[in-house]
Amino acid sequence: MGLTQTQLAEKLGTTQHVITNYERGLRNPAAAKMPEIARALTVSLEELYGLKQKEPVRNPPLQARNSRVTQMQRIFEELSPLDQRALLKQAKALRAQKNHASNKRAA
Repeated sequence: MGLTQTQLAEKLGTTQHVITNYERGLRNPAAAKMPEIARALTVSLEELYGLKQKEPVRNPPLQARNSRVTQMQRIFEELSPLDQRALLKQAKALRAQKNHASNKRAA
């Protein structure tokens, strides 16, 4: 997948706003549009409808210092792109919170 909303919109001949509404569940694409969406995302219709899982692309393993890093990588790779973005946002917030607490103690 790996497309921005704007890129997907261009491939489908629509606007980024329409794609946003699809992702938020505010609007549903017409059934006739679904094969075109699947092609643009390089997934099958079954995968698009959630009836079949796409095999995750396995990247070379991290040179992990411990098994937690490897476990986190595996979990992350199994998530949808939307869930990956949400998890990354949460991880960044935790890191910022930790950095803020460390800076307070140092002051």
